Amino acid sequence: MTDTKRVLIVEDYDPIRTLIAIALRRRNIEVDEARNGREAIEKLRTITYDAAVLDLMMPDANGSEVLRFIEQLDAEVPCVVISAASEATINRAKESRVVHCALRKPFDIDELSQAVETCLLIP
Repeated sequence: MTDTKRVLIVEDYDPIRTLIAIALRRRNIEVDEARNGREAIEKLRTITYDAAVLDLMMPDANGSEVLRFIEQLDAEVPCVVISAASEATINRAKESRVVHCALRKPFDIDELSQAVETCLLIP
């Protein structure tokens, strides 16, 4: 990738959020982090992102609420959903027009990084 892309990581568990941030930064992707859905929505109000990595189960506005907010923004922010939620919850999230793919926790960090890079190629 020639120009720097910006990704929002929304994950309430610090070690997972940190792992994802390190992996994406190693691929020269600019990363912002949010510890919950409320923080994510505040960032999305003021910053333009090229993609997002989003946990579904979080306090202070869950991932589904963040997905709805992104859809309401009418912004092109493709999302990679990560979750330990039930298959039904993950399948509901996949119905969102902004979800590029969904990975169950525990996920392979290389698979996640590849999914994010694919999102960054979506026009």
